[in-house]
Amino acid sequence: MADEEGYISKSYFWSIPASSIAISNNQIMAPSSTYAIIDSGTTYIMVDPTTLSNIVKILGVQQKSRGGEWIEFTCTPSTLPDLTFVLGGQQFVFHGKDYIVQEENGDCILAIRSYASTSSQQTFWIMGDLFLQKYYTVFDLGNKQLGFAVAADGLIAGNGTIAVSAADALPSTKSDASTVYKRGVLGFVVALFIL
Repeated sequence: MADEEGYISKSYFWSIPASSIAISNNQIMAPSSTYAIIDSGTTYIMVDPTTLSNIVKILGVQQKSRGGEWIEFTCTPSTLPDLTFVLGGQQFVFHGKDYIVQEENGDCILAIRSYASTSSQQTFWIMGDLFLQKYYTVFDLGNKQLGFAVAADGLIAGNGTIAVSAADALPSTKSDASTVYKRGVLGFVVALFIL
């Protein structure tokens, strides 16, 4: 939970601020005080129910069935628009093939699910294995930083470097976050993590 100044006093996750998701010419703003948790224990990407509803609407998904939280629809992955998540002030691009699971019959399952946070003060998006397969991630516990780079089999425009400044990250103490520098093809971000 955040205190009055917005700092976390006790936490259990690696997280960075989440700003928005862009789909084609549409932008879905994240609810106020949304943080993206980088989590290897979650299979897909989890967002709040309103954000998921907006994604489905913009994609124009004609849902075939819904079993639990599964959103199944007919699709051709190559025709789906890119989804661009803005996290920590940086863009993380997912092509159609990156955010769907294609079944043998040609139907697709949206690999983004709804997650209702139990906190009334903050919203969390969970960037699970789907995110980690696309973006190689370094968890630097000693320096409380995360590093991101497009995975070897991932595709993205530009030089493949994702850099997030410390100023955009959630500080783990009440002191100012230090400057973070690019190292090789990885950009680092100060992240929240307390055992």
